[in-house]
Amino acid sequence: SQSDAATLTSSNINWRDGVLTYERAKLADQYIEAATMPARIRIGPRLRVLLEKLPKQGPLFPHISQIGANHRASEFRRRCRQLAIEGISLHSFRYSWAERAKAAGYPQRWAQSALGHNSRAVHDAYARGADITCPSLEEYSSKIIPFDNTQQWAAQR
Repeated sequence: SQSDAATLTSSNINWRDGVLTYERAKLADQYIEAATMPARIRIGPRLRVLLEKLPKQGPLFPHISQIGANHRASEFRRRCRQLAIEGISLHSFRYSWAERAKAAGYPQRWAQSALGHNSRAVHDAYARGADITCPSLEEYSSKIIPFDNTQQWAAQR
Protein backbone atom coordinates (compact mmCIF):
# COMPACT_ATOMS: atom_id res chain seq x y z
CA SER A 1 0.00 0.00 0.00
CA GLN A 2 1.03 3.62 -0.31
CA SER A 3 1.47 3.84 3.46
CA ASP A 4 3.73 0.80 3.53
CA ALA A 5 5.91 2.30 0.80
CA ALA A 6 5.93 5.75 2.39
CA THR A 7 7.28 4.37 5.67
CA LEU A 8 10.13 2.30 4.22
CA THR A 9 13.48 2.97 5.84
CA SER A 10 17.09 2.12 5.03
CA SER A 11 16.77 -0.85 7.41
CA ASN A 12 14.28 -2.44 4.95
CA ILE A 13 17.12 -2.88 2.45
CA ASN A 14 19.57 -5.75 2.69
CA TRP A 15 22.23 -4.64 0.19
CA ARG A 16 24.41 -7.73 0.72
CA ASP A 17 21.64 -10.15 -0.29
CA GLY A 18 19.88 -7.69 -2.59
CA VAL A 19 16.54 -8.00 -0.81
CA LEU A 20 13.87 -5.46 0.16
CA THR A 21 11.80 -6.56 3.17
CA TYR A 22 8.64 -4.85 4.32
CA GLU A 23 5.60 -5.49 6.45
CA ARG A 24 2.02 -4.59 5.65
CA ALA A 25 1.03 -2.13 8.39
CA LYS A 26 -2.56 -3.34 8.42
CA LEU A 27 -1.38 -6.92 9.06
CA ALA A 28 1.12 -6.06 11.83
CA ASP A 29 -0.89 -7.82 14.53
CA GLN A 30 -1.25 -10.97 12.40
CA TYR A 31 2.47 -11.82 11.90
CA ILE A 32 2.11 -14.89 14.06
CA GLU A 33 0.98 -16.87 11.02
CA ALA A 34 3.57 -17.83 8.39
CA ALA A 35 1.23 -16.62 5.63
CA THR A 36 1.48 -13.07 6.94
CA MET A 37 5.24 -12.87 7.38
CA PRO A 38 6.93 -9.77 5.99
CA ALA A 39 7.35 -9.71 2.23
CA ARG A 40 10.89 -10.21 0.91
CA ILE A 41 11.49 -9.17 -2.67
CA ARG A 42 14.74 -9.46 -4.56
CA ILE A 43 15.97 -6.05 -5.72
CA GLY A 44 16.15 -5.95 -9.52
CA PRO A 45 18.57 -3.73 -11.45
CA ARG A 46 16.11 -0.86 -12.02
CA LEU A 47 14.97 -0.80 -8.40
CA ARG A 48 18.61 -0.87 -7.26
CA VAL A 49 19.33 2.29 -9.29
CA LEU A 50 16.36 4.02 -7.66
CA LEU A 51 17.18 2.86 -4.14
CA GLU A 52 20.80 3.98 -4.45
CA LYS A 53 19.54 7.55 -4.94
CA LEU A 54 17.59 7.54 -1.67
CA PRO A 55 18.87 8.36 1.84
CA LYS A 56 21.32 5.82 3.29
CA GLN A 57 19.97 6.28 6.85
CA GLY A 58 16.44 6.58 8.21
CA PRO A 59 13.28 6.99 6.11
CA LEU A 60 13.73 6.45 2.37
CA PHE A 61 11.09 9.11 1.73
CA PRO A 62 11.50 11.59 4.62
CA HIS A 63 8.89 14.11 3.45
CA ILE A 64 6.29 11.59 2.27
CA SER A 65 6.61 9.52 5.45
CA GLN A 66 5.47 12.54 7.48
CA ILE A 67 2.30 13.08 5.44
CA GLY A 68 -0.90 11.19 6.24
CA ALA A 69 -2.40 8.68 3.81
CA ASN A 70 -5.42 10.90 3.06
CA HIS A 71 -3.19 13.86 2.26
CA ARG A 72 -1.00 11.71 -0.05
CA ALA A 73 -4.12 10.45 -1.85
CA SER A 74 -5.53 13.99 -2.19
CA GLU A 75 -2.24 15.28 -3.57
CA PHE A 76 -2.10 12.40 -6.06
CA ARG A 77 -5.67 13.16 -7.25
CA ARG A 78 -4.84 16.87 -7.55
CA ARG A 79 -1.81 16.16 -9.72
CA CYS A 80 -3.76 13.71 -11.87
CA ARG A 81 -6.41 16.38 -12.46
CA GLN A 82 -3.70 18.87 -13.46
CA LEU A 83 -2.40 16.37 -16.01
CA ALA A 84 -5.90 15.36 -17.18
CA ILE A 85 -5.35 11.77 -16.03
CA GLU A 86 -8.57 10.03 -15.06
CA GLY A 87 -9.56 6.70 -13.59
CA ILE A 88 -6.60 5.95 -11.34
CA SER A 89 -5.77 6.31 -7.67
CA LEU A 90 -2.76 5.44 -5.56
CA HIS A 91 -4.43 2.07 -4.94
CA SER A 92 -4.50 1.43 -8.71
CA PHE A 93 -0.81 0.59 -8.55
CA ARG A 94 -1.54 -2.47 -6.39
CA TYR A 95 -3.99 -3.74 -9.02
CA SER A 96 -1.53 -2.98 -11.78
CA TRP A 97 1.28 -4.83 -10.01
CA ALA A 98 -0.93 -7.89 -9.44
CA GLU A 99 -2.03 -7.90 -13.10
CA ARG A 100 1.53 -7.48 -14.37
CA ALA A 101 2.76 -10.31 -12.13
CA LYS A 102 0.00 -12.61 -13.38
CA ALA A 103 0.64 -11.75 -17.03
CA ALA A 104 4.37 -12.42 -16.54
CA GLY A 105 3.67 -15.86 -15.08
CA TYR A 106 4.87 -14.89 -11.58
CA PRO A 107 3.78 -17.63 -9.16
CA GLN A 108 0.61 -16.58 -7.38
CA ARG A 109 1.97 -17.42 -3.92
CA TRP A 110 4.85 -14.97 -4.50
CA ALA A 111 2.55 -12.24 -5.77
CA GLN A 112 0.24 -12.76 -2.79
CA SER A 113 3.20 -12.47 -0.44
CA ALA A 114 4.49 -9.32 -2.12
CA LEU A 115 1.09 -7.64 -1.89
CA GLY A 116 0.25 -8.98 1.57
CA HIS A 117 -2.80 -10.92 0.43
CA ASN A 118 -3.69 -13.78 2.77
CA SER A 119 -6.63 -14.85 0.65
CA ARG A 120 -6.30 -16.35 -2.81
CA ALA A 121 -9.75 -14.91 -3.65
CA VAL A 122 -8.62 -11.38 -2.77
CA HIS A 123 -5.51 -11.76 -4.87
CA ASP A 124 -7.52 -13.16 -7.80
CA ALA A 125 -9.74 -10.06 -7.63
CA TYR A 126 -6.67 -7.80 -7.84
CA ALA A 127 -5.20 -9.74 -10.78
CA ARG A 128 -8.45 -10.30 -12.71
CA GLY A 129 -7.71 -7.62 -15.32
CA ALA A 130 -4.44 -9.23 -16.44
CA ASP A 131 -4.00 -9.52 -20.20
CA ILE A 132 -2.49 -12.95 -20.66
CA THR A 133 -1.16 -14.51 -23.82
CA CYS A 134 0.07 -18.00 -23.05
CA PRO A 135 3.30 -19.09 -24.69
CA SER A 136 3.26 -22.28 -26.69
CA LEU A 137 4.08 -25.35 -24.63
CA GLU A 138 7.23 -25.84 -26.73
CA GLU A 139 8.42 -22.27 -26.03
CA TYR A 140 7.64 -22.49 -22.32
CA SER A 141 9.17 -25.91 -21.73
CA SER A 142 12.38 -24.99 -23.56
CA LYS A 143 12.91 -22.20 -21.00
CA ILE A 144 12.14 -24.40 -18.02
CA ILE A 145 13.41 -27.86 -18.95
CA PRO A 146 15.82 -28.50 -21.82
CA PHE A 147 13.91 -30.57 -24.32
CA ASP A 148 16.58 -33.16 -25.09
CA ASN A 149 15.26 -36.62 -24.40
CA THR A 150 17.69 -38.45 -26.72
CA GLN A 151 19.76 -39.86 -23.84
CA GLN A 152 16.63 -40.86 -21.93
CA TRP A 153 15.24 -42.68 -25.01
CA ALA A 154 18.56 -44.43 -25.63
CA ALA A 155 18.72 -45.63 -22.01
CA GLN A 156 15.21 -47.10 -22.26
CA ARG A 157 16.00 -49.16 -25.39
